[in-house]
Parts: sequence; structure tokens; C-alpha cells
Amino acid sequence: MAIDNAGEAELDVPWNKMVLKPIIEELNQNRVVLASRSPSRKELLQLMGFKNLDIIPSSYDENLDSKLYSNFDDYVQELALQKILDVERTIKAKNEKAPVMILGSDTIVTLNGKVYGKPQDKKDAFLKLKSLSGKTNVVYTGVAVKLNGKIHKFSDSTRVQFDNLSDERIWEYIETGEPMDKAGGYAIQGFGSTLVEKIDGNIHTVAGFPLFKFTKWLLQQFHSEPL
Repeated sequence: MAIDNAGEAELDVPWNKMVLKPIIEELNQNRVVLASRSPSRKELLQLMGFKNLDIIPSSYDENLDSKLYSNFDDYVQELALQKILDVERTIKAKNEKAPVMILGSDTIVTLNGKVYGKPQDKKDAFLKLKSLSGKTNVVYTGVAVKLNGKIHKFSDSTRVQFDNLSDERIWEYIETGEPMDKAGGYAIQGFGSTLVEKIDGNIHTVAGFPLFKFTKWLLQQFHSEPL
């Protein structure tokens, strides 16, 4: 299985010679699978022009130990990879037509070297948000893509500065229900944005899919290896 880790140097491409629309149109004529049930990831890809995405959520239980990895970039890339491999096995088990592209992504919130996952309940959501209050957390999103039989991985990170939150504001947010299925207990694309003072990086990375970096990779990939 060939795997390509797309580094910054590899993504340095002549933008003025490439455009995105023909690439998306070509992919839209084939089967493209998103290995995620996340509405925000689907919406972000649709924003790029993807149509008729085949949504096949991964059943991977995400039980990897982050301490086994030298950095969080490698960790989220591996999580994303396991998701697309799981979905690929599902497709093969059903004898379905192989897609031209399978996309997987995973997002984690970190603070002081600790990973803040999805809250287990409202109390856990409160403890997570209380820990993030007044501090800058770092969000990592890893992406894995299987395109034409070859796997590619990359990731992006963004710093998110939280406001100093009162207990009342935290509980107000929890009662919206939004934090319960979000890494770190907040959604930058929703009401959770009212808790954030500023960000340093790409907002779509925090929302769950780094559109800019994916676009840059897509342009570079189709410039060198068109479908």
C-alpha cells in the first residue's frame, strides 16, 4: 500500500497554471466517498463543488493512544487513515464498485499536550470547557485520501483563543446540545463561536476539514497525475 505524506514543499505548486473547477467536475463524474457522518465536513466539501457525495461513516472506534506518536500531526493523520481503510473494507465486503476517491478526516483539540476528545456527558463537557476557558487550545485536523489506489495523508493546525468564561456561559452553551459530539466540546462553526476571542490559522481546520490545504493538494495532485 503506497502512502504519501504531503509536506509543505510538495504542496508548493504553480497556482496561476491550474484551476479547481475542472478537477471537481471530473471527480463528480465518478464515485467519491466521504468516510464521515459529520455534517460540517459534507458542507465544506459541497462548498468546493462536490456533488452527490457518497456518505459511508466509518465504524473505526478511534482507540489509538496519542502517546504512541511523536506529534499530534502524525496522530490525527493515522486516525484519518484508519477511517478510510475501514470504509474501504466495507465497500469490498459488499462487492461494491470501488470509488475513485475516499476521503477521511479526524479532528482533535489539545491543550498543554493533552487531547480533549468528545464529552461523555454534560458534566464532562463542563469540565472540558472550563479547562479551555481563557486559554489557547490547538486544533489539529488530519486528512487521508485514497485516490486512484494511492493513499495520501496531511494535516493542519490552528490556535484558538477562548474568552474567560463564567460557569453560567458554559452551561448556557452546554444546554444548546452542540458540545456533545464535538472534539473539545465546542463547534467553531456554531454557537461555540461566541466563546472564541480569536484564532490563528484556518477556521475550516477547526470546523473539521482544512479546505485550503486540501485544495492546494488537489491542484498539485491533478497537475502531476490527472485522472
